[in-house]
Amino acid sequence: MEFCCMSFQGLLESAGERSFGAFTYQYPDGVIVFVLQHRALDKGVPTPNYTDSPLSLVTDFQLNFCPQRGANLHRFYRHRLKELDRSDLKVQWI
Repeated sequence: MEFCCMSFQGLLESAGERSFGAFTYQYPDGVIVFVLQHRALDKGVPTPNYTDSPLSLVTDFQLNFCPQRGANLHRFYRHRLKELDRSDLKVQWI
């Protein structure tokens, strides 16, 4: 797969791991968005029972442009949107 830059390639490849990652998510209505996600813990690691300070375990942001190079993500990856889908990583709100 061709990537807009090495930085965004790294984000896509590290999705689901501790730190920053990126992926696409498809909403039930069919809209596909790019998500920049930060994880305090690797996926599947148990949540600590106690911390000295507040801890946000997962934070999601919607992206339209590559944070490093500014490429329009939907335009650049238009033929690969479903291939980048990692809907299992998206924070689900109740």
